Amino acid sequence: MSRTPASLIATLTAVACAVPALAQAPAPGWTAELSTLSHGVRGTVVVVDDTTIRIDDFFFDGRGLDVRVYLGEDEGSFASGIAVGPQLLGMPFAGGSLTIDLPDGVTIDGWHAVSIWCVDVPVSFGQGTFMAPPCRADMDGDGELTIFDFLAFQNEFDAGDLAADFDGDGELTIFDFLAFQNEFDAGC
Repeated sequence: MSRTPASLIATLTAVACAVPALAQAPAPGWTAELSTLSHGVRGTVVVVDDTTIRIDDFFFDGRGLDVRVYLGEDEGSFASGIAVGPQLLGMPFAGGSLTIDLPDGVTIDGWHAVSIWCVDVPVSFGQGTFMAPPCRADMDGDGELTIFDFLAFQNEFDAGDLAADFDGDGELTIFDFLAFQNEFDAGC
């Protein structure tokens, strides 16, 4: 069976879109929502760059034993993961942010999950898996980039809906069309 270049590209694109998120290394902009398992832990962990994460809207009562931020290959592997950041015992958080530089020589590559981990017990007070940000160019939300996304964008723009404000300036202009087209062309 011979394949044309177009059908080969379509096949490779379909395969690439079907690869689970864990096959990809977390990248800047990826987030993990911390579940609340104990001690009021919640927040959003953001990958800032290859060596920095930040916990936004972080809540933690500051109690426990030896409490650290841990990275794991998945949500079941924190016991064999790596501790990053400061000792959190005695450091309550009520909606603030905590920026963490990963240890020297460590990057986010290969670490797909994060936990507020009690080392001595060992138990997670809250955890989450890093996920890619949603694709803004998928305007119709069907998981594919098609002509229907262009039509949905145009409808939002014509209606004056700021969902079409792709350049983020608070106004709907030709620059929003260009920003949408750039994101569409970049793919999801």
